[in-house]
Amino acid sequence: MEEKSSGLMYAIFGVATLIVSIIGTSFAYFSASVSSKNNEILGEIDDLSNALSLTVERVVFPSSDGNISDGLVPADVTASVEGVNSAISKNCIDGGFTGCHLYKITASSTRNIQTVSIRLSSLTVTAKDDDVWKYVIWKGVSGEEYTATTLVNDGGTSFAEYASLYSVPSGDTPTGFDMNKGAPLNAGEEVYYYMLVYLENKKDTQQNPDNKEDINNAIGTYNGAVEMDAMNGRVSSTFKNKG
Repeated sequence: MEEKSSGLMYAIFGVATLIVSIIGTSFAYFSASVSSKNNEILGEIDDLSNALSLTVERVVFPSSDGNISDGLVPADVTASVEGVNSAISKNCIDGGFTGCHLYKITASSTRNIQTVSIRLSSLTVTAKDDDVWKYVIWKGVSGEEYTATTLVNDGGTSFAEYASLYSVPSGDTPTGFDMNKGAPLNAGEEVYYYMLVYLENKKDTQQNPDNKEDINNAIGTYNGAVEMDAMNGRVSSTFKNKG
């Protein structure tokens, strides 16, 4: 009788260990929903993509009346809080021309998620001199307030440096830096990031359409993508200019 009790205890302990192992594995790799049918426990992967929302849109300043230019001229913008706010205070106008483009990145979820990645996953330009093409990113306080208070780490450099640091996306392999740093996202809450794209005003920069192969020629069109990842869900949004 004592041997049977010991055997039963070992069996119960073994089942409990197995259940704990299964639960640990489930939460490590995917969010699972559980149901039962004929006393059989069933599990399935919960696709979070349907809960995620991500948009990237060009900001139209109030004074522009919708007449914004896709072309940029070299501008005296610095990748600092003061430099960004100065450019925004001028509605991205430099000497009467468009000196920068401002994009608003809006991320939200219909569910509470503990870890969310929001990545600049792609950024390219066709210009021969891609080092004068710059971008800077900061977290916004609202969807209507563009002022920067703190810049995102790694979110202020040249297109050329971005290309050297981050590889081209391949399949399901994430790339780019995480501007959200894996922070949580509450259901119904919107998180805002802003990205400023501009041309550095460098002495030898050229914008000659008849000599696009010159190494100092900055004429070109750019495009990029932002992706949001949470558990097994992923959504993306793209942006581009026409030159």
